[in-house]
Amino acid sequence: MFTHSASAVDPNSGVLRINVSSLAALVPVGGSVLVTFDAGATQLLINRSSAVHFHVLNPTCTHAGCTVGLYVASNNGISCHCHGSFFSISGQLLNGPANRPLAAYQSSFDGDDTLSVTVPGLKFYIASMQLDSENPAVRRLKLSFPTHSFATYSIQRTNNLTDAPQAITFATTATGAANETILLGSGEPMSVWVDASGSSGFFTLSLQLYELS
Repeated sequence: MFTHSASAVDPNSGVLRINVSSLAALVPVGGSVLVTFDAGATQLLINRSSAVHFHVLNPTCTHAGCTVGLYVASNNGISCHCHGSFFSISGQLLNGPANRPLAAYQSSFDGDDTLSVTVPGLKFYIASMQLDSENPAVRRLKLSFPTHSFATYSIQRTNNLTDAPQAITFATTATGAANETILLGSGEPMSVWVDASGSSGFFTLSLQLYELS
């Protein structure tokens, strides 16, 4: 599952744009899913409360730091299996021993398939583009961007903004073979080199999300 794009909101946060249709559990109202993108360091609990409303929560229980379960429609709530705290679909506290609601992330839905989630500390954007060769036959663009440790990234390209982006291969050095499709983040800024022989195009950095069962 890949976000279609991401952008910087401010120096300390970024926006994930998630395809709801890629998460089967979120297709029906009442659906709930837990996803992560950096080896479990960042987790998002996403609950669908109506056709157009979603709640994106930090699944860390505010009592003792356990990870809460998914929203269960038949119980009309979210349970923490460590000590029994109970929360609503939106993360509001319904029963202790926790004394605060679950932390929520700002989110919006476009009414079709894209859920946009503001994530503090994400720093997810293409920081620079540099033409490495003036030879039209071998021109490459250098794309640089910050990464999270153990997060995986792909690069997509489209010829114009109305077309759906398509995943492309890239090189990890200026002269290396452009045969990579996935980049593993290191926690530091990284760069890839992509084919720029076409007359125009737009590149998108995508972050892979993992569904936790």
